[in-house]
Amino acid sequence: MPEERKTVCFDTEYPLYCGLYKSLIQYIDVDEIISPPRPTVSRSAVATFSRSLGRTGFLRPVFLTGRRMIADGRKRFAAALSLGARRVPCVTCPTPLVFEDDLLIAKLRSEQLSFFECADVLSVLTGSYLYSQEEIAAALNRSQSFVANRLRLLAFSAEERAIIEGAALTERHCRAVLRIKDPEVRRRALGIVASSSMTVGATEDLVSTVAASGMSDGARLKRDLDSLIASWSDSLDVSSSSSVSSDGAVVYTIKIPR
Repeated sequence: MPEERKTVCFDTEYPLYCGLYKSLIQYIDVDEIISPPRPTVSRSAVATFSRSLGRTGFLRPVFLTGRRMIADGRKRFAAALSLGARRVPCVTCPTPLVFEDDLLIAKLRSEQLSFFECADVLSVLTGSYLYSQEEIAAALNRSQSFVANRLRLLAFSAEERAIIEGAALTERHCRAVLRIKDPEVRRRALGIVASSSMTVGATEDLVSTVAASGMSDGARLKRDLDSLIASWSDSLDVSSSSSVSSDGAVVYTIKIPR
């Protein structure tokens, strides 16, 4: 009698797929999946994919249409069949088109994009595909703050981007300048930073000066008092608080020990 072939179980014998599609994965019986009759998958391609699947399992699921016809992944599916698989990881697509988001994630992982290009790709993933920042961060093995900081760069206009890229300013320069909320003031500040080849530290000082210039006299006084109280707090038990009175005035209280 011929030796009975071992059945491969991709949902139990291999690590579960952990990409962006993880929440959409379904392990579907191969008998329920329709493979398009053409074009056929070559034997060499099946052999190559079989060796890969045998080592690592599915690094990407099979994509199906609503009628469970394969939209993308025929080679992976054929290789799984050659290994005796009974179920394979699948994602049902709304259309027969191949999803683009895996390709976008691959671009981000390559780390060959500029920070603006990275922000644009992240914008597509959070906008068109509705992935959360946490899901994208997990797929990239980065922190959620990394994704959030890159997305903040989208606040720059096309003109501001041109200034930044023309002067080869860093992402840290950009994040410092973003503290200026007025677009026109921010654009002028960027021009100064770019033309003067400012360091990040000098840029932060400039931004602080610009921010202070926009304060009212009362706000500037409160800032200076807060700074003074903070310098005393290490040696004296000094504290301060502020509140708004019924007539709209700010009441600033300083407590000094006897």
